Amino acid sequence: MSIRDEILAVLSSRETRQINFNFQSVTGSRVEVSSLSFQRVATAIRRGIIVPSDNLTELNDSSDLAEYHSSNNRMVARSPRHNFENEAVIIHESIHASFDLTRSVLPKVDDELAGFFAEAFYLRLKDAPINFYTHSATVVAKSAVETILGGGSPTTAQISNIRSRILADTGYSYDVRQGCGRNRRIPRQNCSGEWYLSRGDG
Repeated sequence: MSIRDEILAVLSSRETRQINFNFQSVTGSRVEVSSLSFQRVATAIRRGIIVPSDNLTELNDSSDLAEYHSSNNRMVARSPRHNFENEAVIIHESIHASFDLTRSVLPKVDDELAGFFAEAFYLRLKDAPINFYTHSATVVAKSAVETILGGGSPTTAQISNIRSRILADTGYSYDVRQGCGRNRRIPRQNCSGEWYLSRGDG
């Protein structure tokens, strides 16, 4: 099975069709993710708008499991076959692809938050063991998923907790908030406090 077919299988899975959540962005707008988000990406792959690749030399970080490159609309991924973690990261990257396809403009921190939220949702629906929740943001997102599956809505505290885990990760903080660098010695209060925006260009 090609990487294209493997990614499409993940995007059309029963679990993916059940992912549905929304939250308030740091700018006050509403960020929404549903099965339509993944259908949009699957359609773009079938039409050749997004091109899947398993050429791992295209990864920006060789340790990554998957990446979506908005500059050339390529989704680079390791084979997800029988691997919950790889599948979940494809779900995460598909969120970025979906926002790109809709030309959405939203804070990068909330673009990532939605990705981790969707990743946790998928893992929970797969009944994956907790060790598959490999990022602290995914671990704390699991509590918000449990709230939704219990019939409730994610709390402000839960969303803030996920966002805080992203901002605490120097791998993300350098480009989600202006003035924040990779250097751990830079105090958080030295950040300018303005949010970098992701601007989807389709």
